[in-house]
Amino acid sequence: MNASNLKYAFINNIDFYPFLIWLLLVSVFPDINILWALAIYLIIAGLVHFFVYKPIIIKNSKYTKEYHSWGSISWSVVIIGCVGTIVYTVMYGLQAKFIGPILLILVLVRDYFAKDTR
Repeated sequence: MNASNLKYAFINNIDFYPFLIWLLLVSVFPDINILWALAIYLIIAGLVHFFVYKPIIIKNSKYTKEYHSWGSISWSVVIIGCVGTIVYTVMYGLQAKFIGPILLILVLVRDYFAKDTR
């Protein structure tokens, strides 16, 4: 594994960051109107996708998903992470505000171990 895989993991999941922020806002401010929060999330996610993610992919085509595939380590991380999260939630009652960061860590590690197919 190298720095290129780390960059790929962070760039590939740029669209997930506004979702994480939205989850944190909804969990911190429970009185917020969920429809307004969803509308704001969709606008911010669209802006991030078209003004951050797309220009990076156009300049650096090596970070596109077509040049990477998930190997056995990536799938193992996803399966163990999902089962562990479900078991922990059932046994200890994981709060909703922790699901977002756990999912982000899970997809970052999954993409870090992705194989370069070039």
